[in-house]
Amino acid sequence: MIAASGVLARMPNSTSLLGASLDALTSAPSDRKGWRDETLMEPTLPDMLVGHPDAPGISLAGGRGSVGYELSRSEWIERGRRLARRLVALGVEPGDRIALVLPTGLPFFVALFAAWFARASVSPICPPAQGSNRPELEIQRVLTLLRAIDPKVVVAVDEVLSVVAKSDLAVASLSFVSESEALGASLRGPELDHRPRIDDIGLIQFSSGSTGIPKGIVLRHRQIRANVEAIGRRVAVTSEDSVVSWLPLHHDMGLIGSVCC
Repeated sequence: MIAASGVLARMPNSTSLLGASLDALTSAPSDRKGWRDETLMEPTLPDMLVGHPDAPGISLAGGRGSVGYELSRSEWIERGRRLARRLVALGVEPGDRIALVLPTGLPFFVALFAAWFARASVSPICPPAQGSNRPELEIQRVLTLLRAIDPKVVVAVDEVLSVVAKSDLAVASLSFVSESEALGASLRGPELDHRPRIDDIGLIQFSSGSTGIPKGIVLRHRQIRANVEAIGRRVAVTSEDSVVSWLPLHHDMGLIGSVCC
């Protein structure tokens, strides 16, 4: 289910956050010229996941080349829906932003689609590097990006949650979900009537920052799907193929080029 890397810069209508208001960029596009009600019915990646529950899922590598965990699509959908209900119980509404400060692993995959099932946008942020000789800079980097996106919920490793809880970001409207809580969500109930729309914000993705301050890019579900489809056509990948990826999920080459394909 995995394809090669994608290039966000070549996608149409992606919008840099630099020099613009995030609230303005992420506002609903319903008054845009050419907007049509029928676009609400165009499928998004979450729709495609739910529509093919028996397709191949994801195998997470364990130690020494072993398979650490097999995530089927049916389990992915169920875990995602349960966490989505938890997010809604925390006050998440369509259009809210959710930050994922998680390493590659099962919690990330579940939280990504849970946010989309709740019709929220996602901003993947690289967790603090382990073994860094300047750990305070790693934490400051994460806090800076969190301030930029102003999330409703932070799903993160315990180290980040403990720091954020003591920072200026810790306001009453901000909620926290740990890695273990992301997997242990067990709220049951009716299906959410929060199906993502094709022109909803899907991702707020930051550049690596290797040449300066990381820049955020706002991507709607339409653009994400367009990139996935372009990759699929170029690589000619099918549901019968298996692709190995070791790329970080906070980067477009790992996220869109691997997980979303």
